[in-house]
Amino acid sequence: MSATASLYRLFADIYLFPEANRTRSFISGELQQNFINLASGAGFPFDHSNQLILDTTIEVFESEFIALHEVGMGGAPCALHSGHYMRDRSKTMEEVLRFYRFFDFKHESTTDHFPDHLSKELQFMAYLEDQYAAAELSGGDFLSPLLAQRDFITRNLNSWVGELAAFIESRSSISFNKETGHLLVEFVAYETQRLNQLADQSPEECRA
Repeated sequence: MSATASLYRLFADIYLFPEANRTRSFISGELQQNFINLASGAGFPFDHSNQLILDTTIEVFESEFIALHEVGMGGAPCALHSGHYMRDRSKTMEEVLRFYRFFDFKHESTTDHFPDHLSKELQFMAYLEDQYAAAELSGGDFLSPLLAQRDFITRNLNSWVGELAAFIESRSSISFNKETGHLLVEFVAYETQRLNQLADQSPEECRA
């Protein structure tokens, strides 16, 4: 499992409904230490001044998560589903599912976690990154998962996480939520650039 894939999964966990043990890792500083270690391994220029330590209680954090991401007049104020930020949600869902099916990404859809939920999309990127790293190591077909990552992050994640982070910045009272939102935007931008560079460096005959 690559450090980059693990970073995607770390972000995915942040945007799942708060579970007590996971939230304790946010409070204790375990998340921040894991992030520092993984960012170093992935080459992501993480600014250590970003404080990824949750400075509130489990109960308050859960309450705000619900208020931001799950309830509200006309829908959640900071929806975690990409289709909410696109022109046509049904079309977005269809495109996301086509990616999942083509690469045999196993996912379980629920009323809370549709395929276009942020955590699922981040888990999918981690899945592709693991495939890419394994194929590159073994001399297999690394280009297919690489190009899929590039296309998915460009067509999907890079199109809406900035808007999500801006909504969180304006509506959240918890600094942890704001910091992780900004950091997600930086990570997606970094990954978009990295994947484009890797794809451009691939042999022309492989991309044909």
